[in-house]
Amino acid sequence: MLCDQDQGRVARAFLKRFSSKVLKARIPLIGGIELTSRCNLNCVHCYVSSDDRKNRKKQPELSTRQWMDLIDQFAEAGCLYLLFTGGETLLRTDFSEIYTHACQKGILVTIFTNGTLLSETIIDTFNAYPPHCLEISLYGRTAGTYEKITGVPGSFEKCMRGIYQIKEHGFNLKLKTMLLTLNSHELEDMQLFASDMGVPFRYDALISPRLDGNLAPLKYRVPVNVVAEKESFDRQKINQYGDLYERINALTMSEDLYVCGAGQNLFHVDSAAILKPCFMVPGIECDLTKNNFSGAWYSKRFIDFRKQGEAPQSCKACDKKPLCGYCPGFFKLETGSEQIPSVFLCEIGELRKQMVLNLKETESVLNQREKINDKR
Repeated sequence: MLCDQDQGRVARAFLKRFSSKVLKARIPLIGGIELTSRCNLNCVHCYVSSDDRKNRKKQPELSTRQWMDLIDQFAEAGCLYLLFTGGETLLRTDFSEIYTHACQKGILVTIFTNGTLLSETIIDTFNAYPPHCLEISLYGRTAGTYEKITGVPGSFEKCMRGIYQIKEHGFNLKLKTMLLTLNSHELEDMQLFASDMGVPFRYDALISPRLDGNLAPLKYRVPVNVVAEKESFDRQKINQYGDLYERINALTMSEDLYVCGAGQNLFHVDSAAILKPCFMVPGIECDLTKNNFSGAWYSKRFIDFRKQGEAPQSCKACDKKPLCGYCPGFFKLETGSEQIPSVFLCEIGELRKQMVLNLKETESVLNQREKINDKR
């Protein structure tokens, strides 16, 4: 019998070998599918393109059978984790059928939802096939703040009811928010609510332009110094940044343009069945209503996506890269070029680096004091 420590070491070694083989073989382990571009909310920061926001109800969507056929292809290609997103994924009247089919294929499904449309039918489906995770976006702790962001009266109460329903049934629930100028004053209250509920909570301040390049959402960005101030009170977040900073910078810094999993073991399929390496990556696309998933995934075009160039000169050896949210797709939406970094991300990275270094300096001083006291 192995002790817990030995078991942990064996598990880590296995995962390392497994990950290496997955990456080398380009197995599409993780996918995201946008079941619909429709949404029952109208959030001010939404990245859905301006035209899509206007024409959501007019856009043709895949049938139940089409989505099931695609899921079969994903599973056959080696997909183990699938994200259901939108729009609002629960707007699909056939959501339970598509979701159940994915679960029956042995895929672990995570669902991104605003939580306002939960029904008894969906709860029954989750009871039969519990989701790997349910992530609900909570945009404020009061109706006034929440609905200023969503633009829909009564949506706060529906979201809260959904949160309590999921928690009551014991499903794996996580809460999250986008940190905006409209809700930053309620961040601590949202964190406290999640803590009282006993569920994880995360927030993201990296607001991007819309996918068509419309910069309108950027006016809701919280200033960098305010983001840093909020994060400075979150010891767990700073420790996570510190671990990431040390681990990544201990490796040889990659100079490739894309260093994430996009197109390597991660894929995205939008509501029109267009396959992309990631929803933020422009230009590399394939229509899966006309092409087989594996054929597209292993095509020269998708393989060459990872070879398309080097990182911007200023990013190549930058030690802030693990902290800033480095993303060429994000760059292109904001600056018009994958080679022109976002100043906002650079400033965020610098302040996070300083927080990590300051914390380590403080810990070093405390450790020295403890050693002195021990000697006494």
